[in-house]
Amino acid sequence: MLRTIVVTVAAICLVLVLLSFGTFVILRTTQFGKVMTGDVHSVSDPWNVFMEGQNLFLFYLDLPVVLAVGFLAGLLTKRFTIAAGVIGTAPVPIILLAGGDIWRACLALACALGATLLAMRWRQGRKREISAASSS
Repeated sequence: MLRTIVVTVAAICLVLVLLSFGTFVILRTTQFGKVMTGDVHSVSDPWNVFMEGQNLFLFYLDLPVVLAVGFLAGLLTKRFTIAAGVIGTAPVPIILLAGGDIWRACLALACALGATLLAMRWRQGRKREISAASSS
């Protein structure tokens, strides 16, 4: 149980660090970042760039972070694996819900659940391979 709590807290911290770093990189290197920091003169259509920024954050930042951290949480916990994976990646859906985007939050939760289940399945398959190899 202690391992699950430690993994969950570490996953939350990792999600927050990755989101912070990813946001910093996106704001420094993309046209969306230029629009958000006030440099609208170098962008031809600032409104279009602003509207596509949501997709940029979702597909290039939020979902990869959720998938990676959910998979790691699923690999590192032994008990309550699904809870650890979903709770560990909870900051992403909470941030999306705060922005009023329910469907993207549900997508992030589904990806967290899927990554955690995939990690559980992969770990169980590896256990069977190891036990079969040691019994031979």
